[in-house]
Amino acid sequence: IGANDPRIFSNTYYFYKKGWNGLIVEPNKKKLWMYSLFRRRDKCLAYAVGESGSFTLYKFKEDPLNTISKEVADAYEKMVPSIAVEAVDATGAGDVFNGALAVAIAEGKELTEAVTFACKAAAISVTRLGAQSAAPTLKEMELYV
Repeated sequence: IGANDPRIFSNTYYFYKKGWNGLIVEPNKKKLWMYSLFRRRDKCLAYAVGESGSFTLYKFKEDPLNTISKEVADAYEKMVPSIAVEAVDATGAGDVFNGALAVAIAEGKELTEAVTFACKAAAISVTRLGAQSAAPTLKEMELYV
């Protein structure tokens, strides 16, 4: 149900390769089409599992986030987008993110603002070589657009 991709990061693909057949329940017609191409033995149904009646499929850039729940979709809309940069070294990026998040929360920032701040710090850090030396200063954070 809502298996996302017929082959990539798919637990069920392992069983398919072993000769098993499956039932795919997927409201996203693009994904269902991919299953019909790559998993021909599986039965594909264009349905959603939820309350009875009609539904709206809320689609997002990242397919695994698609949902029929307005409440869940609204929560996803509040998610913080990543920052596109030209990365040269990801060493320490998680540490920079966590440190910046802790600083922002300690300063009393709202969670969304704190996560945005942490994403910015981590994005800057991956544009530089090294770990600790790649962490941006607060001044660099202010100057970064």
